[in-house]
Amino acid sequence: MIEVLSPATARKDRREKFLLYDKHGVKEYWLVEPDAKLMTAFILKDDQYGRPTIYSDEEEMKPSIFTDLIVNQTEVFANIEVEED
Repeated sequence: MIEVLSPATARKDRREKFLLYDKHGVKEYWLVEPDAKLMTAFILKDDQYGRPTIYSDEEEMKPSIFTDLIVNQTEVFANIEVEED
């Protein structure tokens, strides 16, 4: 499951959906933060999510459920423009 956070939904995605995915046994859950250029990965082990792994836009991410896939964070975040206040 991949959730892209926005200011309007971040709270719901971080709390409510996290608990929902945990309850239903979603094996891997990613939170993508475009403004911060971060991805947080939660992996289900022993029926609960362990400590998350946080990836920056300069790292490669290897999902646990797709062993041959490598997600290049530089490419993921390459065209994101951050709005400034």
